[in-house]
Amino acid sequence: MWKITLKGVRSHKVRLVLTTVSVVLGVAFVSGTYVLTDTMQAVFDDLVRGGSQTIDVMIRPAVAEDIAIGSEASYYGAPTLPEDLVSEVGAVEGVERAEGSVEGYAQIVTPDGTPITPMGPPTLGVSWSLGGDRVVRDGGHEPTADDEVVIDAITADRNGLGVGDRVQIVFAATPPRTFTVVGLSTVPDGDNLAGATLAEFDFATAQQVLDLPGVVTGITVRGTPDVDADDLADRVAAVLPDGAEAITAADWADETMAQISDALGFLTTALGVFAAIALVVGAFIIANTFSITVVQRTREFALFRALGASRRQIVQAVLGEAVVVGVLASALGVVAGLGLALLLQGLLDAFGMDMPTGALVLEPRTVVVSLAVGIVVTAASALLPARRAAGIHPMAALRDTQVVAYRPPRARMAVGLGAAVAAAALLGYGGIARPDSAGVLVGAGAGLSLLALVTTGPALTRPVLRLLGGDGAHLGAVGRLARRASLRTPRRTWTTAAALTVGLALVSAVAVMAASMKASVAGALDRTLRADVVLTAGSAFMGGSVPTVLAEELAALPELAVVSPLRAGFGAMEGESATVIAVEPSSWDGVAATTFTEGSVADLEAARTVAVDAEVATAQGYAVGDVVTGRFPGSGEIELRIAAIFEPDDLVSGWMTSTATSDELLTQPMDAAVLAAAADGVDAVEVQAAVAAVADAYPSVVVQDRTEYGETVAGQVDQLLALVTALLGMALFIAVLGIMNTLALSISERTREIGMLRAVGMTRRQVRAMVRWESIGVAALGALVGLALGSVLGWATTRALGEQGMTAFVVPVLQLAGAALLAVLAGVLAAVLPARSAARLDVLRAIAVE
Repeated sequence: MWKITLKGVRSHKVRLVLTTVSVVLGVAFVSGTYVLTDTMQAVFDDLVRGGSQTIDVMIRPAVAEDIAIGSEASYYGAPTLPEDLVSEVGAVEGVERAEGSVEGYAQIVTPDGTPITPMGPPTLGVSWSLGGDRVVRDGGHEPTADDEVVIDAITADRNGLGVGDRVQIVFAATPPRTFTVVGLSTVPDGDNLAGATLAEFDFATAQQVLDLPGVVTGITVRGTPDVDADDLADRVAAVLPDGAEAITAADWADETMAQISDALGFLTTALGVFAAIALVVGAFIIANTFSITVVQRTREFALFRALGASRRQIVQAVLGEAVVVGVLASALGVVAGLGLALLLQGLLDAFGMDMPTGALVLEPRTVVVSLAVGIVVTAASALLPARRAAGIHPMAALRDTQVVAYRPPRARMAVGLGAAVAAAALLGYGGIARPDSAGVLVGAGAGLSLLALVTTGPALTRPVLRLLGGDGAHLGAVGRLARRASLRTPRRTWTTAAALTVGLALVSAVAVMAASMKASVAGALDRTLRADVVLTAGSAFMGGSVPTVLAEELAALPELAVVSPLRAGFGAMEGESATVIAVEPSSWDGVAATTFTEGSVADLEAARTVAVDAEVATAQGYAVGDVVTGRFPGSGEIELRIAAIFEPDDLVSGWMTSTATSDELLTQPMDAAVLAAAADGVDAVEVQAAVAAVADAYPSVVVQDRTEYGETVAGQVDQLLALVTALLGMALFIAVLGIMNTLALSISERTREIGMLRAVGMTRRQVRAMVRWESIGVAALGALVGLALGSVLGWATTRALGEQGMTAFVVPVLQLAGAALLAVLAGVLAAVLPARSAARLDVLRAIAVE
């Protein structure tokens, strides 16, 4: 049987190729995901461990594990140490060199006024390390004066900067300054900052521009050759004050890489979901392919049974072919994953998500997992067709193969109807009642919806196709023949369409959610934003830095009635990581309509007070007057009194405090945005012109009115929708290949039928049209069911997220209609090759086929 299996694989090369492609694409997504994240992990590992090779011990402010540390902490308040601690550490026995450093926000602006703004990675300003591993390339020198800067070579090369250029640099708490580029820095073995930008100053200048006088953000220690790093760390720790800790460079690298691995885990999971979707769609194609081939080989399997082959051997033969396909396709998928990793990286870069680059990394785990997934999915998809093949009676070898009218098994229909009812109940309850577990209910409902479609779909094929095409009279003779071909094999038609249904259901659900999100945000901004002008860093509301001095300058403009900065701080409240939004209490009501259920924003004028949103207060049992313990980079552990409770909205949620209190909590406070309202009698044009005149000195700041800001937020949602749709494109592409595969196999099965039609007068053109109409019918079936299901899932998900601000439900009719049209066009394209193949069949040979 094994020899027969291999011979069958070799004799059906076209079928093998088409089936293999579906598996290859799914496995490539799995492999590519691992390759991409492993490559990023390797880049970060080189960056972290390479940067600590010349260091034995690092001294840093002791920060509790419950404080969110990362690029945001660097931006919004990295903890500090007293500068005189450097000399004390340098005097410890076994210390060869101790050097303090400072780090903070610094955004480089090119000579033509373009701010360099990576999406995600930080824009760092640091002090030049005299004993570090970074060196200046030939033709430059280290910074020594207060108007000199060294820029990392990667940033310089990407943006056409060189030694001698004059660049402006924007800081968080001090006015922008212009510097001369005196050098481009790198490391001897190559450099990769994972997308970050680096501006390096002499120590005194760095302290000044980063507003860190008399302090350092870290101390690096190099020991004498005869001292072990662990021993040196213990010696140094003995002289450190409270609030400081010593850690070996190796331990710091391990700790940092663990944090990076956790962060990359999200990307792996997200891409893994899309890979799973592609594999599910591919599974439909594989199952359909083997189901068709089992029907086509009925006489062959019956003859084997007549010659003594057992049911088990027939199952083994079909599964053996599936395993051969799985092994071959999975191996190709692993290789294709290398190319897909590059495509994914380019896709994420195209959508503004700067990804670190490096030599592609193919771990043994990637190969093993990809091969296992591909083989298991292929074999599992072929299991039911294999069991049907085993059920073929030996007497079938004595009669012509015929298509048996489809009658859905009662048990199958019972399971499908039960799943449909349960799905409707879960989606309805989760979307209407919106309990705390609404997300789980909607997710379970979505899974049961898929089960219902798989089991009851064949029974829906005929009514749906009749709904789409009526009695078929308007389609002409050719169209009616195509329609009858689809109705004759509803299981095959549905399984082919189901692959497209899954992809389009997800696309339409995301489109509904995106449209609803945009409407919800627009409504929330109308209700909560009173400001006439919004100033942000780039397009991200909370993703950059607006220098704090800008709000002070704007406050002096007579055209403005109130100016209020909006600041974010990262720390912990009662042991839980928390983001605290800082506002100016005296002017906040003039730019925002935050609803307070107890107290008011004016109550935040008192020192060390906070407001908490009603949801957090309810969940944690907080009340006005309670004292909570916070931990922040600038203050360490501090007690804060709850002075008010407010309703969360799109501007503020979680915790709120005053900018005065945030100055105490954070060491490097910076504004995420500045909101301003016009003075009475001043029109919008005057306000925009006055604000723009001041903001011109800060190239990274974007000035927008309320309408423009709303459009920016909507654009970000559209960008996310485009990214998700692009990632789902792999599943849709596999679905289109499935239609092509099914048509090709169907033509092989109907060779005699097509020959007879040609013999009685059907032209080649009519044959092509018949195949094309059949493909369009399958695509239309998948599109209609997919868009309907996706809209329902989008509604349920939107409703379930009502407590998170999704207050509107919008069906983007034009987008969904466009998706349906594209599905039909995809059906036309999928039919091109099969239609051409059918039209080229030799009439006499086709009629002679048994």
